[in-house]
Amino acid sequence: MPAATLTYEEKREFERLDEAVVMGVKAAKVVMKAGAALARIRDGQLFRDTASTWDAYLKGHGLTRRRADQLIQAARIIEGVEEVLAEAGTPVPDLSGVTESSARQLTGLDKRTAAAAVAEAASSADGLT
Repeated sequence: MPAATLTYEEKREFERLDEAVVMGVKAAKVVMKAGAALARIRDGQLFRDTASTWDAYLKGHGLTRRRADQLIQAARIIEGVEEVLAEAGTPVPDLSGVTESSARQLTGLDKRTAAAAVAEAASSADGLT
């Protein structure tokens, strides 16, 4: 471990900023869970006791239909990749660092092709980005 070179003020600033990084990483994971939850709520119309329409439900959460669709799409892509890799007996890489926007880059690929792309990226020197 390198010798401490930060001043007291710098150390406090680093601690505050590092906490923001930790919260950001957690938030990315929660966003993916939100996409899966939105899909289930929409598909089962589980909103019907609290809102008259899907759009009304989304509006209550400050979401547009487009944004909800993006979150759902990203969650489904990651779920599909995990499913294919598990079925193939391939060790599933840690996908917790995959962001919603990066998952959406796989849109249009069938889940097997997306899984192959993720597995290849995970095995590269740069890993998943």
